[in-house]
Amino acid sequence: MPKSIGFFEDSLTRQFLPLTWTRPVFDLRCGIDRLFEKVLRAYCAEQVDFFCRPLVAAAWAESNYLSDVNPGSSDTKLWLNGRIIADSELAQQIPIEGGNVIYMADEHVAAVRCDVNVLRASMNEDGIVQVERLPESLSVEQVVVNMAEYPWDLIDLIGDEIHADIEVRKLHSIDTAPEGVFCIGRDNIYIDSTAFIGPGTVLDASNGPIWIGPDVDVASLTLLEGPLAIGAGGRIKAGSKIYGGVALGPVCKLGGEVEGCIVQGYSNKQHDGFLGHAFLGEWINLGANTNNSDLKNNYSTIKVVINGSMVDTQRQLLGLIMGDHAKSAISTRFNTGTVAGIFANIFTTGFPQKSIPSFAWLGERLKTTRLKEALAMAERVMARRDVIMTPLYRQMIIDIYNTVILAKETD
Repeated sequence: MPKSIGFFEDSLTRQFLPLTWTRPVFDLRCGIDRLFEKVLRAYCAEQVDFFCRPLVAAAWAESNYLSDVNPGSSDTKLWLNGRIIADSELAQQIPIEGGNVIYMADEHVAAVRCDVNVLRASMNEDGIVQVERLPESLSVEQVVVNMAEYPWDLIDLIGDEIHADIEVRKLHSIDTAPEGVFCIGRDNIYIDSTAFIGPGTVLDASNGPIWIGPDVDVASLTLLEGPLAIGAGGRIKAGSKIYGGVALGPVCKLGGEVEGCIVQGYSNKQHDGFLGHAFLGEWINLGANTNNSDLKNNYSTIKVVINGSMVDTQRQLLGLIMGDHAKSAISTRFNTGTVAGIFANIFTTGFPQKSIPSFAWLGERLKTTRLKEALAMAERVMARRDVIMTPLYRQMIIDIYNTVILAKETD
């Protein structure tokens, strides 16, 4: 039998909104890789099944070239919570083989070893596994496993996860610095052979590794500090200052000052302005001189609104959390702990409100973007990167729009 594992989402998936409106929680990035990729590597899995919310299942399966998500039948027995941040000990903590068990990490279900029908029976109508629906006949074991509860948990771990992802890849650091490039800590710098680094650039890996992926273009006179990961096809604009703790997914354009950020992919912050301790989704564009604050004037902890509830993050540093397809106008100023939903279009003067709804049209007054306009904008933006909006992706946006607007009308 091949090594087989599976993934599921639990109720805390909603604590990652708006990032998880358009993807399963296990698709979120932390370091070079996404969460499910780290788990697959920990188990050297040969076969994998995914359960996630029907709202995102079809479009996500298509974008990841998967034939089946939410399978009707499966031989898989070990099902892992999509919020797990895998380390090298995970497969020893939670082995594939064994009896039927619920593995608990404190009060959270980290994994369940059971038949697929038992797992399906524990899900609600939204495809979320609910612990109270798991059979009482299953034994319970406590394990020590790292699990994210909010987006800022992933931001905290950027540096550690970049280092871990490089280690597991067994990459070789560069032998010599590219022509005209000044390297500090060359043994901690990893550059794909297809990447270009412009002359006058400083690569400083003294505080952590730097990984520059395939087809990345770094313009001249740029400062890049580790820990840093730049995904395939990324572009760093001339004169940028990337201060470390930054993980970029594929095809991102970055400029200005950036520190302590995750960008899921296909997003732009090309111009001057500061982005700090933030998590951006895909297809985002921050207009020129957009800035976010990531530290309050009184140095107190930052409170944010997540899924309609105020949460004290217990952190002094947190900037912007922004969902897919959101946009900001030039010189937008985001306050500490701002959360902007998917398809939010922000062009107000002064500081926008800290909780910006999905599909918001936020100028002098807050309005709702029409679905037809949101779809047309997304189609144009994606086409600029040679990505075609498929019927499944379009339908996902329609379904999310209907869900979001219906929720507003019933509040």
